[in-house]
Amino acid sequence: MATRHQKFDFLTFEELSRLTEAVKIDPERLALVLLGADAGLRQGEIIALEWGDVDLVAGALTVRRSSWRGIVGTPKSGRERKVPLTARLKVALKAHRHLKSELVFCRSDGKPFTQSAIEAALRFGCKRAGLRSIGSHVLRHTFCSHLAMRGAAPKAIQELAGHSTLSMTLRYMHLAPSAFCEAIDLLNVGWAVPRAQRFEVAKTNRKNQRRGRDSNPASGVGNNSKRHATLHANARKFSSKWFGSLSPRAPMSRRGSSAVGQGLGNGWAAHEKTLQLWPAFLSSTPDRVDLDHALLLVVEIVHVAASLLH
Repeated sequence: MATRHQKFDFLTFEELSRLTEAVKIDPERLALVLLGADAGLRQGEIIALEWGDVDLVAGALTVRRSSWRGIVGTPKSGRERKVPLTARLKVALKAHRHLKSELVFCRSDGKPFTQSAIEAALRFGCKRAGLRSIGSHVLRHTFCSHLAMRGAAPKAIQELAGHSTLSMTLRYMHLAPSAFCEAIDLLNVGWAVPRAQRFEVAKTNRKNQRRGRDSNPASGVGNNSKRHATLHANARKFSSKWFGSLSPRAPMSRRGSSAVGQGLGNGWAAHEKTLQLWPAFLSSTPDRVDLDHALLLVVEIVHVAASLLH
């Protein structure tokens, strides 16, 4: 039987930006919108949120209770959860800080907000931003959808949103097609294929990653390859620091202290295997590092360090 994705409404990145821009003049409305869109709180959790649950110093809030038709109880999942604050949510909560009540959202007499009050605040913001009218649960869908689109792990989304089962979170994962490409890329690590074929695979992967970045510039697609390139650059710095002017293409003979650096001396001669592995690592590019050479190189470096210490 074919599986169908459950449809739900959520704001795009541009629509959320318009909504927050429309309500930024009112700290209360802005904090309300961001608690749904940047923290994923349900409507009842927003109504029952107290200042004691918000740690502005640590930059996090704890969801401990929920309100349903005036009755306060535990959250829907049955357990509390901790959610880090985004920078803009932290600023909005600081601007909204008041002493009228221990509740974050309350009327002028200190009584809690009602469902109709929250819906009215959202209608006002949507009308001002030129958007369709939405309910508070659309903001929660927006929170989960944006996390999935930016590559967050399903388990992380589940914990942050307070879903009781992972299957509830998986409704959003079809929004993250780049995750499937990155998963298959894991099988390409150490794949022994001709250089031309590796180049074509890398070219296709980069093209897919660029498409993801173009559709959502803030998605962060491609961070793994960036970390890989950074690791490779750091390895070259390590080479420059500890192996001096030793060239990857130089003949591999024992060079003593003049080539390896003062202090290593003859202790390095017993580990000439390292010198044989190092050029293979340095001559590779970040998208085709030979992991066998890299791992053996690490082992040999540890042996060299141990021999020097003794």
